[in-house]
Amino acid sequence: MNPIITPFAGLAGLVVAFLILATILKRPGGEGKVKEIADQIHKGAMVFMRREFVLISLFAIIIGGLLFFFQKAEYGKQQSLAFFLGCLASSFCRIRWHVHRDQCQRAHHLWQQGTTVRPTHSVWHSSVAP
Repeated sequence: MNPIITPFAGLAGLVVAFLILATILKRPGGEGKVKEIADQIHKGAMVFMRREFVLISLFAIIIGGLLFFFQKAEYGKQQSLAFFLGCLASSFCRIRWHVHRDQCQRAHHLWQQGTTVRPTHSVWHSSVAP
């Protein structure tokens, strides 16, 4: 298999994922009781994901330690470091995505109410539109 195909297949997957995300975000999120239920589901999902993150972190520490101690000495340390850096990068992306998503949802909600939105110190504030 040609090694150049892999990066292009990854990029194609990211493009498709972005298009699906854009399609979903264009749809209305609901109003009233539907919005309340959606918020409760979101809160429950966040609790679940926090717990899952802790368990996955413990698993990653164990696997990284096994890679460090039980691989050949010539590349075990590098492989373990690469594994931990990949875990950190993945965690950063997950956390950043949730923060960004919550900010976008707040901004969209304020926009629907007819207010303007401006970012200040990583927190979205609203002011009455002129």
